[in-house]
Order: sequence, then structure tokens, then C-alpha cells
Amino acid sequence: MQKIKFLIIPLVLLVFSACSEESTTEYSEGGELAKYTISGKVTDQNGTALADANVSAKDNNSIGIAPAASVTTSSDGSYSFQLDEGGNYDIRVFYTDHLNPDDSKTIDKLNSNMTINFVITIP
Repeated sequence: MQKIKFLIIPLVLLVFSACSEESTTEYSEGGELAKYTISGKVTDQNGTALADANVSAKDNNSIGIAPAASVTTSSDGSYSFQLDEGGNYDIRVFYTDHLNPDDSKTIDKLNSNMTINFVITIP
């Protein structure tokens, strides 16, 4: 019985160790992916800031439908959020019922902070 205990304990530790290593394979050497800030301003065609516009980022590498980030612009039309390094994202802005194809920007392999401004044409 004593020998069995000595064999089971190292086996359990080995299994936990393997699980721990497997769960971190998607992260960089430091333990987490770097994050970069995406920020900008949303205005109308006259340069007027648009408050309460929704700016969201969809991760094109993900099969999920939830956005990687989503924020509402402040009273001066500004927004800011962070995304993981190396991702491919579509950044979109929605303002009330105004949306057109020009209201989207694509980022391939994010590797730095970015400023992305949007101009919404309001008839």
C-alpha cells in the first residue's frame, strides 16, 4: 500500500503539470499576450463629435459572435479599448441607425497602438 501512494502522488503531480503547461501554450513567454490600445474619435461629416456611438472590435480569428471589445463614445466623440497583440480585427462603428461599409476598418496582425477615426455621414 505504501508503494502505491508513492506512485500515485508523482503521477497526479505530472498530470497537473501537463495540464498547466497545455493551458499556457497560447501565451507569450511572459505569461500573457501584449495588449495594444485602439483609440480615436467619431464625428459627423461636419466634424461634430458624436456621443453615444458604439465602437466594437470583432476578432476575425474567433468563431464566436461576441465582440473582442465594445465601447460607447464619450461626449467629445472619443473612444478607447485594448486588444490582444497579433489579432486580426474588424473595427466597426454604429450610430443610431447609420451604418455603411465605410464605417469599418480592418486590422491585420495588430502590433502597435493605433488611432482610428470615423466619420459618419448623416443625411
